Amino acid sequence: MTEAARGAGLIRPASPGDCSALSALRLRAKASHGYGPRELAAFAPELAVTPQTLARGHNLVALAGRRPLGFAQIASEAGDVWLDALFVDPPAMGQGIGTALFDRSTILAGQSGARQILIASDPGAAGFYLARGAVRCGEVASHAIPGRMLPRFVYTL
Repeated sequence: MTEAARGAGLIRPASPGDCSALSALRLRAKASHGYGPRELAAFAPELAVTPQTLARGHNLVALAGRRPLGFAQIASEAGDVWLDALFVDPPAMGQGIGTALFDRSTILAGQSGARQILIASDPGAAGFYLARGAVRCGEVASHAIPGRMLPRFVYTL
């Protein structure tokens, strides 16, 4: 683990009090993949973190002091376990925060009895999942932009 990831200090469950900061973090992270204002406006409702969002699964926030550096969510849907979210604040990217959140998410999924995790990735983040050992297994439709397809991965626990 890098010094920055150790500096995150804490990975804890996300709480409703984190929603506003996590929504902003997710939008900044999405913008780092080169999306323009029109695309970001389309993504904004999907990226908003609300108490209802948090109720969908296990949520983790990585912190530096009180400042969130990253967010991850594992959720079950129709018997499958999905990595529903994994976002790192752009200034913290490349410093081990995403890996720490991914590793902790896989532990949570395994503890719930899952044998694999499904991931629908932004195309700009596909390399991150491949580097962790996920295998591309097709595509899934974007919820935010009709007709847009996202790479789908499976990670075996």
